[in-house]
Amino acid sequence: MRRPAAVICFTAFFVGMAAMDLTAQVMGGPMSESLSFTEGLLPRDGVYLTPQGKAAIRHNWDEGGSFSEGLAQVVRKTEFEGRKNTGMPQMWEFGKWGFIDRTGKLVIPAAWDGCEAFREGLAVVSRNTARNGKTADELGRPFTMSGFIDKAGKVVIPPQWDLCGSFHDGLACVVSGGKFGFIDKTGKVVIPLVWDAEGRPRHRLSHFSEGLAAVRRDGKSGFIDKTGVVVIPIEWGNVEPFSEGLALVERSGPSRDTPAQCFIDRAGKVVIEGELRASYQSFSEGLAVVSKDRLSGFIDKTGKVVISPQWDYCKSFSDGMAVVGKDKKNGYIDREGTLVIPHQWDWTYRDVSFSGGFAVPGREIIDKKGKVMFTYVPPERGGQPKDPPDTGVAAPKVPTWTSLDGVTIEGEFVRVEGEVVVIRRGGTELHDTVWQTFSGQRESGEAAGREVSMRSGRAGGRCRRAFAGAGGNPD
Repeated sequence: MRRPAAVICFTAFFVGMAAMDLTAQVMGGPMSESLSFTEGLLPRDGVYLTPQGKAAIRHNWDEGGSFSEGLAQVVRKTEFEGRKNTGMPQMWEFGKWGFIDRTGKLVIPAAWDGCEAFREGLAVVSRNTARNGKTADELGRPFTMSGFIDKAGKVVIPPQWDLCGSFHDGLACVVSGGKFGFIDKTGKVVIPLVWDAEGRPRHRLSHFSEGLAAVRRDGKSGFIDKTGVVVIPIEWGNVEPFSEGLALVERSGPSRDTPAQCFIDRAGKVVIEGELRASYQSFSEGLAVVSKDRLSGFIDKTGKVVISPQWDYCKSFSDGMAVVGKDKKNGYIDREGTLVIPHQWDWTYRDVSFSGGFAVPGREIIDKKGKVMFTYVPPERGGQPKDPPDTGVAAPKVPTWTSLDGVTIEGEFVRVEGEVVVIRRGGTELHDTVWQTFSGQRESGEAAGREVSMRSGRAGGRCRRAFAGAGGNPD
């Protein structure tokens, strides 16, 4: 007897779904927009924060990306000459890219026009190039060629491809002339470039997952193994990579009564289908997002509904927790569907999932109980102030403030606004936080000994600030 299966209908891009011109690509990476910890650090303007809010690394690059395999991308932004006189707005950011280590040291010079994070010991890099006498397309996007470097910065696969994807399972997708195939770590083409690449932006390039990779020809998709053999026929519409033994696929039915989406196993057999609609998210930690009547919940790998559709939206489980939305506010549930952390943060498209026991749903860094570990106060956009030139004259000592959580930051005292002490750092006034102690001297060396006590709503109690000779009156 056939079990009633739980369902599916995709609500976002599948592999190959979004059309994009492959003649020009801008490389970059998940820079400061990342809202999750990787390798224990969170990139923010000019700093990398620990879950406790400590600035583990300070830097003066325009942006810093997430750490991967011990290295992080950094960029010094520049204006791309090819964009000028196009009449187009600044839609992409350009610059020179390199990598820093966990001490903040630049270990790979910022000499590349684009790069991706390291994966399996290699990173995609690109250089701007000319095609038919032109350096950019009509939108001002530069033409590039891509290759790979190792962690020493050595070029191991020279830039020669229109596009490259990161290595997965020892193979990387490469694109040339609108077709894609796969290379190994020596740069040898091991699966010929015979598959259609049109419609795949960089972040959606095919890659191997659980030994299989999605391929496409004449508008239909299937899967190949690492020898290039088609193991799941080219008969599906759009598809997602395999995850936990299952892949989300789209099929065209003869009528509206035939489900358009379903999950298949590695043999290509349909194992989950039905009346519910599946999101574009694959299985994660044994569960997948589904929806009914515009509300979302979760099914297990048998198709059973384990968390009933009740939320406006859901994101996949990560670290045992899942983001759920209600009235455009984010909260978090556990695997039993219990609302562990109430809805209180504005909904966002950015990743706010848990990683390593912490999440960043807004300015706050929280643990799995919802405890606020630290509240981040961003400086003005546009990058951190650069280090001043060495004039041979000792700079005046910059005052140092310590927050209630023990986080130290340099800045000048400005004033008190109600329950908030305002300080200035790099020309930017920092509000929205409570600073406990202050120490430092002005050039005059004058020191006053003062203490100020005030109630702080954020800290939830009384806090004391010791003030030593920075000028100004905190009363």
